[in-house]
Amino acid sequence: MKNLFITSFLLITAVVSFSQQKKNNLTFFAARSFPLSQDYSREFGGSIQAVFPNKKNKGDLIIEAYFNHFKNKANYNTGINYIAATLGYKAHLKYNFYLYGGGGTIVETAKDYSIEGGGLFINTGLGYKITFSNNSGIDILPRINVAVGDVFVKHWISISIGYAFNISHEKTAKK
Repeated sequence: MKNLFITSFLLITAVVSFSQQKKNNLTFFAARSFPLSQDYSREFGGSIQAVFPNKKNKGDLIIEAYFNHFKNKANYNTGINYIAATLGYKAHLKYNFYLYGGGGTIVETAKDYSIEGGGLFINTGLGYKITFSNNSGIDILPRINVAVGDVFVKHWISISIGYAFNISHEKTAKK
């Protein structure tokens, strides 16, 4: 858990330092995950995304800290945690839909957070954003996740729901 907090702190620090210059967003997600392995149960996870817009090609660069937990069906006292750091891209489509893809590294830890394994992590999905004022809103992102390397759960599907808010310090003109 300490690794997740350190990764999240570094992510937020990086985003805040760039927020003075552009219209950046921060999104907090809660996720329900469904492993494709029969040995582990469905569980919850979450992530924090820093979103950096690119107006030239209508997409966003995304840095994400990701956490997920799976319980072993044979022994519910044991489980594994996944902590990932990814770099991704969001390509905007019509009607608030978007394609998402990302990749990075993943660390697998046991219940006591001792490192058990790790490897590469990729995920992709088709998302939808309900936009409010000032570019904040609710993101719905079902995605397919694949971990490659020394990990127990190699594939899972997750449904993430998050709240995105603008962290830029843009000055608004007075009317």
